[in-house]
Amino acid sequence: MYPLMFPAEPSVEVFVNGSRIGLLQEYSLTEKTEVIPVRGFGESAPACLLSGTTTYALTLKRLLLDRSEIPLQFSPYGLKDFRLVIRDGRRTLDLSGCRWTSVSESYRLGDSLVEELQLSALSCARGVLG
Repeated sequence: MYPLMFPAEPSVEVFVNGSRIGLLQEYSLTEKTEVIPVRGFGESAPACLLSGTTTYALTLKRLLLDRSEIPLQFSPYGLKDFRLVIRDGRRTLDLSGCRWTSVSESYRLGDSLVEELQLSALSCARGVLG
């Protein structure tokens, strides 16, 4: 049996609270902003719409954990209110106030592959490294 390996280039690195935890094959981010209608007294139609809380939903697919970089006791299950950074070449995605909403794991002997992780976050910053 050959070890599971992702291509070295381009690499999508994942960091949790500043520690690199592994390489990622795919991710998707969804932004949702709550809309609050404001109605005048006795009016059925809203006079205006206000922006409410914005939340972010992130799905990570096929995360290969790097056991040489992270402690053996690392587990996503106990993490709450953490910071997650994804580096894809020169682009970065920085999410804070994160919590896991779902985790699906799959293990083969010698491999540490997490099939799918879903999380929600309170803030998100996107950037390009100089």
